[in-house]
Amino acid sequence: MEEDADVLLTAREAMAILRVSRSTLVRLIAAGQLTGLKVGRCWRFWRGDLAACVRQATGPDVRTPPPGRRKNDV
Repeated sequence: MEEDADVLLTAREAMAILRVSRSTLVRLIAAGQLTGLKVGRCWRFWRGDLAACVRQATGPDVRTPPPGRRKNDV
């Protein structure tokens, strides 16, 4: 898996992995949440950076479940 992190992917492949639109990909880059490499006119992304972005976006769910409704709660 470590050697997979060294693979460069196209913007289209990055969008497919992250399941985002091109504009969202641009926003992630501008916000510093994703790093990319510009080669000529094309962007390339390290697979490892995409995996880190996914891990960051899908962190632990810290929401508490809503309280259950009891019969006496009217």
